[in-house]
Amino acid sequence: KDRKAEKAAEEQRKKVEQLSEMFPMLSQEILSNVLEANEGDLEKTMAMFMPISPEQQRQANHQGLNEERRQDSLHIDELISWAKSEDLEVQYQAARSLADLAIDADQRRHIEHANALQHIVSL
Repeated sequence: KDRKAEKAAEEQRKKVEQLSEMFPMLSQEILSNVLEANEGDLEKTMAMFMPISPEQQRQANHQGLNEERRQDSLHIDELISWAKSEDLEVQYQAARSLADLAIDADQRRHIEHANALQHIVSL
């Protein structure tokens, strides 16, 4: 049993050394912990630290941007509903927030499309 444990420890040490050569900016402790979390799978561990390709980065950015735009649209819609409130302070704060968002061209198009410019102008 001890021999098997020694062999496994030696194999782990070699993998950590290999990872350390590939990723010198990371401590051996971090590399060892990630390797353990990946159940000793060297390929999987290396893939976690490899930079992604420009195409993968573009896809990730595109997906993130679409989600961000969707969230922004929800926020703008909510601000528009607040701008229609009977409470003048709520209207004012919503219009100010819409005006701040309108600085961004994409946001401005959404605000224009939602016919919310009148709320900004009412400031």
